[in-house]
Amino acid sequence: MYEAFCGATGSVVLASDYADLSSGERASFRDSLSCTSCSKAAYFIRRARNGRAACFGARPHGDDCELAAALTDDRGSGHLPTDEPAYNRGDELLLQPALNRAVPHVTHTPGGQPHEGKARQYAGPGGSRIARSNLGLSTLLRRLVREPDFAVNPAIIVLPDDRRMSIAELCIAAIDADVQHNGQRRLYWGTIRYVHEDETGAWFNLGWRGAPSLKLESKFLAELMESKGIDDAEDLQGAAFLYYGPMRQARTSGRLLLFPKDLDWFTVRLADEDDF
Repeated sequence: MYEAFCGATGSVVLASDYADLSSGERASFRDSLSCTSCSKAAYFIRRARNGRAACFGARPHGDDCELAAALTDDRGSGHLPTDEPAYNRGDELLLQPALNRAVPHVTHTPGGQPHEGKARQYAGPGGSRIARSNLGLSTLLRRLVREPDFAVNPAIIVLPDDRRMSIAELCIAAIDADVQHNGQRRLYWGTIRYVHEDETGAWFNLGWRGAPSLKLESKFLAELMESKGIDDAEDLQGAAFLYYGPMRQARTSGRLLLFPKDLDWFTVRLADEDDF
């Protein structure tokens, strides 16, 4: 969407005009932006590398919002076409790293040496084989973003530590995360609303009050930006992210934090990879 309501000024602002503001002015207004139709919190997305003009996003929009685009964030997405089949009940999906450095999923042979193992071939009761396929972290994020019901899929994911949980249990939208998830290793995903850089790296705001913050250290941030072909952290505003790891709660502030340190288990999908 190309305009948003700015509560700080009490007026509607065009994305093209907002883009011309100084970074300080944009920072002072960003928490007061909202959709002009449904009044849900909005955020600014800079002009894209593919030529798409600067715009605003709002994920999620309100129910039946007339400005809701194909891409939303109501724990899923808009109805964009996909050529991948839906997973059936009983399927098992082997979670794989994001950057194509996957290794065969193995389990240790009972009584064997610590590093001795074999590829897992899981059979259910009666010897019937359960259908299995690999699911890379980047593919999982794309499906979460683009398919409306994928986040509540009952299919089972086999995690690197051999735990088995359903997609619905594992995939926690950042806007739904709270203290009950403290210490839990899950697949946390959502939208980067805005970026704040300091000498230690970058803090990513993921939602309004109570939502966790995403912290990337400087070296990790640089590696991520290089992998995505961008040279400014602000290009990550409006991006979707997916992180496999624990959520932590700061002892002093009580702030909820996601703190990825391995690019194999963290991935982003830039705003210009999807339609708004």
